[in-house]
Formats: sequence, structure tokens, C-alpha cells
Amino acid sequence: ELRRQATDLATTTEQHRQTETRLRDNEAYFQSLVESLPQNIFRKDLNGRFTFVNGAFCRTVKRHKSQLIGVTDFDLFPEELSRRYVEDDRLVISTGNALEKTEVNVTPDGQRHWFHVIKTLLLDASGQPVGLQGSFWEVTQEKRIEEQLAQERDLLHALLEHAPDAIYFK
Repeated sequence: ELRRQATDLATTTEQHRQTETRLRDNEAYFQSLVESLPQNIFRKDLNGRFTFVNGAFCRTVKRHKSQLIGVTDFDLFPEELSRRYVEDDRLVISTGNALEKTEVNVTPDGQRHWFHVIKTLLLDASGQPVGLQGSFWEVTQEKRIEEQLAQERDLLHALLEHAPDAIYFK
């Protein structure tokens, strides 16, 4: 009987060790993936405190990870932006629906920058909300190109509408 119990214990211990190894490997794979992405990735708890940020996020806000964990948007961004971010967070948390949008932010010197933002509810293993997670990336160049194309399209349309000669395309 003791021999069987010892064998069972050894088997259980080996299974536990293998499970721990798989968990560590999965965590390493996750970290590698998230750190290699060019998008800014973050997680916040239900109180709006950052619990995770990737390297791209750190570079964007020009702070080390150790300076970001536990802080809120109000510690990082101007008040107007922070209020908007918190409103979006509350919407995601209260509805459980993902939020996806492109927003413009104006720097203190008047420059406009566009960002594409995705935020989703973060659930624990039992399905209970524990916060939210999100990613964002700058799309300023794409927006400026869209604006230029729209402006050129409008100019061409105005020219075609008001030209004294008949113009057609074949």
C-alpha cells in the first residue's frame, strides 16, 4: 500500500511539475508576442489603474513600466484626454461591449494626432469582470492622406461642375 501511495505521489508531483512548466512557457510566449507587437497594449483594473503595459506603450508615454503599474490616466495624460479615456473605460465595463474607434488628440502645440483604439472587457477564469484591456496605434499619416484625397476629389468635382467646356471620361 505504501509503495502504491509513493508511486501515486511521484506521478502527481511529476504532473504538477509539467503543468508548472507549461504555464511558464505559455507566459513566456505571451510576453514575447505582446512585446513584439508595434501596438500599444495595456490592461487596467476596475478602478482604472494600469496593471500591465507593453514596451510600445512605455515608449509612447516615455516612462518605464515600473512607473506605469498602479497609475491612472490622470497621472499620464492631460485632464481632458483622461476624462475621455475614463468615460470610454466605464462604457466598456458597464456594457461588456468592445469599443473601437479612431480619435483625434491635439498636443499642447496644436498638432493633431489620430489613434485607432480598441478596448474590451477583461474577465477572470470564472467569467467575472476584473478590468479592461486595450490597444491603440497612431494612424495620423493615413488620416492625412485620406484628407488630401478628399480635398483633391472635391477640387476635381468643383472643376468638373463649373468648367465651361464639356468634360467626359471614356
